[in-house]
Amino acid sequence: MMDVLKLRLAVWLISIGVAASPAASASEAASPAKAEAQKSTESAALKNDKKVESVPVQAGTNTPNPGADRLTATVWRVLVKVVNPDEARAAVDVAARALGGFPMFFNGRAITVKIPPAALTALTEKVCSMGTVLEKTLDREDVTLKIAEIEGKLKSKREILGRTRKFLDDSDVPATLEIERTMTGLVMEIEQLQGELRVLRDRAAYVVAEISFEFRDRDKIVYVQSPFEWLNTVDVARFTEEF
Repeated sequence: MMDVLKLRLAVWLISIGVAASPAASASEAASPAKAEAQKSTESAALKNDKKVESVPVQAGTNTPNPGADRLTATVWRVLVKVVNPDEARAAVDVAARALGGFPMFFNGRAITVKIPPAALTALTEKVCSMGTVLEKTLDREDVTLKIAEIEGKLKSKREILGRTRKFLDDSDVPATLEIERTMTGLVMEIEQLQGELRVLRDRAAYVVAEISFEFRDRDKIVYVQSPFEWLNTVDVARFTEEF
């Protein structure tokens, strides 16, 4: 029972960064003289640092660019009124594939495609030329910070998993079972973070274009009797469709 409690305490200390490993903790507890020597060394290093002259940094050098390497998730939505929605949807599918994208979802009057960010302008011109644009929106979300946070969590979880695995070498059966449960939980958390990271990177790598079509009705023809008999024999619907 005591071994299991000690194991839980050690795993908790590792998770908060207090204990790097069992061997390191034992070594630090057993040698107070070593800690005192380390303090003396640090004090001497601080004195030496004071003697070092500061070198002025030139303006404009090694300055991080806030806008560099930003990762943005973009969604473009548009509603277009067209004569034939099916033909327009098929034309968008062909255009998206030609631009390096692929369809995600489609039905009779809508299609969603993913395209590279550089191809958004070309697809916009193609879709807007098909008919009358009724609605159009462009949403952008900066996911750089989210990706950085998840990457940091992943690194921390993997380090904790590696340190926890070292306890298996000198543990008894109850302690081994406890370690395995802890490692299983860490693996599940790592897999979840990997999935979230994959989704965010995919959102930044492609632009999602949601294109909807509205049918443009033709004016309804009202038939009336003409005093000229030959006009009553003309197929007006066919005439207007062809001309």
